[in-house]
Amino acid sequence: MGDTTAFQAYIYACPDDQRAAAGAIMDESRWDSVRNLQRYAVIDNTLNSDGKPIRRGQDPLQVSIHKSEEAAAAAIVALPGNTDDPARYDIEPVGIVNLDRGYSNWDISLGSADHYASWLVDAAPGCSFVIWEDPKYEYLGSLFAYTPELGMFSAECDADGTPVTDGSAILQWVEEAEKAGEDVATRIRREMGVPWFDDWANARKAGA
Repeated sequence: MGDTTAFQAYIYACPDDQRAAAGAIMDESRWDSVRNLQRYAVIDNTLNSDGKPIRRGQDPLQVSIHKSEEAAAAAIVALPGNTDDPARYDIEPVGIVNLDRGYSNWDISLGSADHYASWLVDAAPGCSFVIWEDPKYEYLGSLFAYTPELGMFSAECDADGTPVTDGSAILQWVEEAEKAGEDVATRIRREMGVPWFDDWANARKAGA
């Protein structure tokens, strides 16, 4: 078995029509049971006083979530009213890609961050994500961030996914920006991935 490290991935935005493709990349078998990529909800179809299905906000009333359709069907058997009204409960697939939590794997092969970043862009180019793997031995970790608008950002990083660089690289960015007539601060921010992290932070704020 090769060297392994810790890995984290956050898919924080994804078009509805690409969630299934992204979910296929973040294959359920690779994650522990709480990272629900594809689950099945038991839906209560009880009608309210207006003759419409009971809803929580704009979503169907989800009684419970299950890992398989079979488990959801088994759960319905124990619910009140299912024998008197067989149409009361339905099963609907939910959560193909989890946009609320990250995916974590604490024992994944080195180089996995690079692979997952490439696979996700190929399969679901409309998604936005941040992926990194922790440093190992004397080597830094690897970070990849992507949005359709900004493209791909990659850098070496620490265990928190923070890009790491040195003074010589910064001096090179300053020289290149000055020669090109670019704003130096804007160039450094981009080289350090700030626009990508700002996009992620703004998405989390909007979600909250």
